[in-house]
Amino acid sequence: IFNGILWLSGDSGVWKYTGNRGEKIYPENKNRSIPCHQLTAINGVIYFLSGEEGLMQINNGKILKILPLTEFPSRKISFMKEGGLGDIYFGTEDRGIQIFQIPGRLWLEIPEVNLEYTRVTDMTFDRWENAWVTSDGAGLTRFYSESFNIYPPTRLSGQTIRLLENWSDTVAIQYRNNTWDIILPGQFHPVPFSHIETRNRTRLNSGDFQGSFVGGAWIGSSSDSVEYQVDIPMIQAQEKIEALYRMDSANVIMTSDLALSSLRIVEGDSIPSIIRNDILALPIQTSIRDSSGIWLLGTDWLGLSRDGVVKAHTYLDHPLFIKPGPEGDILVGTRNGIYFVRFYAEELTLNKIVAKIPLINLRAAAYDKNGLLWITMQNTLLQCRVDPAKPMEILKVYDRASGLPRIEFLEGALVEGPGERIYAGTSSGLMELFPQQNFQSTTGPVLSVVRFRAGDQNFSPQNFMTGQELTKIRPKNSDVTITLKAVDLHAPRGIRYWYRMNAEESEWLESNSGGNFQFYSLPAGNYFFEAKATNFNSQSSNILRIPIKVLLPFYLRWWFICAAIFSLAGLTYLFYRRRLRLRLLENEQKNEALKTQNKILHLEQSATRLQMNPHFIFNALQSIQSSIAGGDRTRARADLQIFSKLMRSYLEHARVEKIALEEEIKLLDQYLRVERELKDQRVSYEITVAPAIDPSFVEIPTMLLQPFVENAIKHGQPADGEKGKIVITFDWFGKYLSCSISDNGMGINKSEKNTTHRSAGMDITRQRLETYFRNQKIEPLRIETGSGGTTIKILLPTEP
Repeated sequence: IFNGILWLSGDSGVWKYTGNRGEKIYPENKNRSIPCHQLTAINGVIYFLSGEEGLMQINNGKILKILPLTEFPSRKISFMKEGGLGDIYFGTEDRGIQIFQIPGRLWLEIPEVNLEYTRVTDMTFDRWENAWVTSDGAGLTRFYSESFNIYPPTRLSGQTIRLLENWSDTVAIQYRNNTWDIILPGQFHPVPFSHIETRNRTRLNSGDFQGSFVGGAWIGSSSDSVEYQVDIPMIQAQEKIEALYRMDSANVIMTSDLALSSLRIVEGDSIPSIIRNDILALPIQTSIRDSSGIWLLGTDWLGLSRDGVVKAHTYLDHPLFIKPGPEGDILVGTRNGIYFVRFYAEELTLNKIVAKIPLINLRAAAYDKNGLLWITMQNTLLQCRVDPAKPMEILKVYDRASGLPRIEFLEGALVEGPGERIYAGTSSGLMELFPQQNFQSTTGPVLSVVRFRAGDQNFSPQNFMTGQELTKIRPKNSDVTITLKAVDLHAPRGIRYWYRMNAEESEWLESNSGGNFQFYSLPAGNYFFEAKATNFNSQSSNILRIPIKVLLPFYLRWWFICAAIFSLAGLTYLFYRRRLRLRLLENEQKNEALKTQNKILHLEQSATRLQMNPHFIFNALQSIQSSIAGGDRTRARADLQIFSKLMRSYLEHARVEKIALEEEIKLLDQYLRVERELKDQRVSYEITVAPAIDPSFVEIPTMLLQPFVENAIKHGQPADGEKGKIVITFDWFGKYLSCSISDNGMGINKSEKNTTHRSAGMDITRQRLETYFRNQKIEPLRIETGSGGTTIKILLPTEP
């Protein structure tokens, strides 16, 4: 029942009843039936478990899914209850009690051995917020507040506690309505204090007057008995005395909420009189005395008074308490920290205490008999060991997670009482703590994965709860973020996180960012991430192990490398074939061009070979014509027959590149015979072939010698009119055929001076010879001219 409405969950869904009218709320399809169980209201919101969807929420008429079934640590849930601070407690049949924190969507677990493998059936809280749990294996078990007792205001004389004082073995409790309770040795519970009326009186403790009262009187006492009462008419009606410090038998220093004053007691006839002198007109909250003097704590300052003079003072932000510290120091607490204070060289020096837990929202502090300092914060109680040379060592933490009830501590209300018990003033009354009975967990924190993200890959935390499943990460997602959460119900603060990669190769490293771990650009390979957490007692959690494998990029995997090799080989082969085809095509084109060029050259050479000296042809035809005109038909017929054979030979041999030496000699013989007839027998010739040469077997370029013979005929006429003679000799010169053409004329040089004609045939033939011998260091043509004529020596390329 919530806000006058009856909510029911069952096999068909969730129903809401207002008065006599019922309405089905879930599922939205009214004709469907979904089993729903474990319905509860938390902070004005209805929660229930759906058998298909998980944890659901009904808020302002809207139904929302909070947690899917896949994220539950156990499917065997026996109850769902509201826990502390709005958490949801789930009793399970196989995982004990699981706690779900709604704001952080975080699962916690009560690490109690006797509930791990038993069926938890029900749980409830008593008025002191102790958790009572029933289970098959452990029966009835009480959790949390086993170390605390709470005395509510109904069991106290006053309503709101103002301060607590330790009177030897007695704890005095003063309330804001100026009533008092005390806790006597052996009784351990508060009873009204009626020995004196504290409305107008205070008591003497160890020589100094401690306490607070209203009015104009105080009493002095050297023990617990009242000796005398002194009226103080100069004390204002609303002035509250904080303490009285006896300097000697006649002088007292008084601190109040108005000033620091000195009081001088003057004995009279009936009662003593008091003379008051204000030293410092500032309100004083609390004070203590040590060997340095009287330490004063104001609303925003700290000072030291000695011999009735304020020696030094300093500013403090919201001071709360002042206590004697170790090694002569003074311990001063403010809302946001604790300081060691020392008076040295007429100055106050403050050193802030470093602690593993942030000391904020402080309320009070007190020492116990063992020299340990107890500190209350807003809703936390700490047991500490202080040393000016070391960080504060926190021994125990009492808060909501370790069983502290839902209370708020009051400022200045903390003291050690009988039996080493600690008493603290709270918003709910007087709290009594039994430190020696406090349950100490031996399991340490419980560590779990809250988030695992690699690039755009999100892994469910459930993957890391059951075992060391290999986490495979794609290469592009090599930036890994891991968020862990350590929970220690008995020591929730001061959790430190440790990690290492590849345990065999590295040591444990402390995380500087709590439970957040980030690894950027992890190279491909196998990793083994390990993490643990420790509390301030150095108790270690379970070691979380996550094997990680960053996959190789596809281009580095064996199949891709093989495919790349084969592809490259194929491309290389295709490229080679294409290049070869292009090369062949290019060679074919070059060959075609060369063939065409050779054909053109061949035609040009043929045309050149066909070209005869026009004068020779004219003279030959004129000689034949003269013979015919003179009636010498026999000579004319013979000359015409020789000339026709010569022309026919030219035509036949012009079409071939090479001819046999025998044919070349015949061609030269025909030519020389014609020339001899044209010269009227004034020229004789002789052609000689060495015996080692077979003219029919050796081939030479066609008509290569004719221009040189023609030149010998032209330039070989002696100047004295003698008969010219041409001698042609063929012989071997090494592996080449040597041809020597000699004449007995005046020589080429003198002949060229007498004519302007230059033989083009010899130039073309010289170029032909140089072409044949272009790759050899041989001079194929040599002309020797002397007084006896000219000799031309020619080396001929031969092909047998």
